[in-house]
Amino acid sequence: NENKNQLYMVHEDVVKPDMYEKYDAASKGFVELFNELKISSMSSASMTRDFRYFYLTPIDNYSDIDKLQEEWDKAIKNAPEGKFEEAYSKFEGCYDTHNDYIVKKHDDLSYWPDEPRISVDEINYLDWGFYRFKDGHGKNVEEIAKKFKQVYLDKGIKDGYSIYTADIGMERNVWIVVNIYLTYNSFAVVIAW
Repeated sequence: NENKNQLYMVHEDVVKPDMYEKYDAASKGFVELFNELKISSMSSASMTRDFRYFYLTPIDNYSDIDKLQEEWDKAIKNAPEGKFEEAYSKFEGCYDTHNDYIVKKHDDLSYWPDEPRISVDEINYLDWGFYRFKDGHGKNVEEIAKKFKQVYLDKGIKDGYSIYTADIGMERNVWIVVNIYLTYNSFAVVIAW
């Protein structure tokens, strides 16, 4: 997308640690049902070390939120009798809280090398870093992000990252940096290093 501020609708589930295996199975079943019904509203899913699950859907503008609801309604209507309810019920007890919000991905602040060490198809782990700052410091944070990207460019670093900012539905003084890794173990080696 040429848009430097691509919007994403994010659905986040904060899963109970002792229920993540049940949640994973329920989530996979739900995705299979959506694929079976040819519903394409989710584009990517990932999980953090603290069992927060994120489902991102690109949107062109805020009115696309209505289209997402229409996709859900279509899934419920077109699913075989009771199938949607059955799939949804498998999440029962897996989480106490969830949230929906919109973030903007900033291509001008994100970094993706021309020849990345890890191709998009090889990515198996995303590390979501949430960075909070005080009111009035947004421009400072943006300048730091620009300098950080320039270091990556100057050094020819082969690992990319994406920067998102909070838009609607979450506190505004949050930037999210998503780093990519082959596996969780490769991420663990980096943080232990």
